[in-house]
Amino acid sequence: MANVLINFSETRGYATKLRLGWALVRGVAKNDDFIGANINRCARLCDIARPFE
Repeated sequence: MANVLINFSETRGYATKLRLGWALVRGVAKNDDFIGANINRCARLCDIARPFE
């Protein structure tokens, strides 16, 4: 199976620049709907990025 995938990538694939990022966020849960500014910001950024994963 690996040979099939390698062959496919060589014949049909194309080079792409893939930039990965990561982050760690911590915070104290203040109530059920607000965890903290940093965590909420991180969740909003993930929602924006989701269609382009």
